[in-house]
Amino acid sequence: MPPGTENIHAVVLDVGHGNAAVFIDGDEALVVDAGAGDLVTDTLERYGVSDVAALVISHRHHDHTSELPALLSNPDIRIKKLFLNADPSRQPSSAFETQLRGALNDSIRRNGTQYQQANVTLGEEMGTENLSVEVLSPTAELCLAGVGSPTDAGGVLHAHALAVVLRVGVDGGRSMVMGADLDHHGLRGLIEDTDVDLKADVLVYPHHGGLAGVGTERGEEELAKELTAAVDPEAVIVSNGRERYANPRREIVRGVRKARTVPPIRLVCTQLSKECLAEVVRDDRRLDETLSSLGAETGASCSGSIRVDLVGEGPLLPKGAQHLEFVIDTVGGSALCVNAELVVNESSVD
Repeated sequence: MPPGTENIHAVVLDVGHGNAAVFIDGDEALVVDAGAGDLVTDTLERYGVSDVAALVISHRHHDHTSELPALLSNPDIRIKKLFLNADPSRQPSSAFETQLRGALNDSIRRNGTQYQQANVTLGEEMGTENLSVEVLSPTAELCLAGVGSPTDAGGVLHAHALAVVLRVGVDGGRSMVMGADLDHHGLRGLIEDTDVDLKADVLVYPHHGGLAGVGTERGEEELAKELTAAVDPEAVIVSNGRERYANPRREIVRGVRKARTVPPIRLVCTQLSKECLAEVVRDDRRLDETLSSLGAETGASCSGSIRVDLVGEGPLLPKGAQHLEFVIDTVGGSALCVNAELVVNESSVD
């Protein structure tokens, strides 16, 4: 382990149904997506970090971008590079897109922010002194085609097909694959590409634990199993929202858990799914009190915002044991992450 890297870590933020993660490396950060609320800003402030070496937006959907204008406009935050792929389907005349363009121009004027599109050739430009970044998707060819362009199958490219998938890690330490919302065609391509190494200690599961568009429960389960097996993580994190969808889906959980049973893969959700418990639980003892979580005040959080240690010999998830105790004691066997039937029962509905 390189000297001075003992405290490098990531924070996967509880932004409800959405994505946002902050990677801390000393006095600078890498930010991946900027979902609801002001949690990215708050996290940077809590760690005393004002320099963002790179801010990478996986795709232009609002659950990944809603805090972006505020981050770019914040006079106390310097974003050195912004990676944001074009998406003409986002209605450029909308209030949000107009605000975003104004915020980007402001950040370029004040901070010299460099704006670039993200593809597999640019990973080395996204890292920090100790954090390395690999862009696993999309290819430069897909970026050149762009959202809305025709496909060979007779359809058009959706934003999910061009979602930016990253592996972020530390040399000699741990790594994370950020799955964004890459669709099933893209995920299948990554799994089958012999030139792509997906191995990582943590997988932030695509689509917030929801459907990737395969079309059947069996197909979604098999894709989840194959993707998780390809990454072979110690932990899978689902950045989900309690109110919007019933995520994580049961077929996704089955696939994740069947990918490896010994030792079992740890599954952690940022918010408490209604599939696990009908009522919220107002008990903050399970949460990391040093981090902001969108669902904390209402009792919607499960793990809440969760820290991942990328170096050292300590636990991968410092609050992992505390969270597991909460799940077992409060939610019990109905919790998807510990429900034995989801592994024992091999049958699925097509």
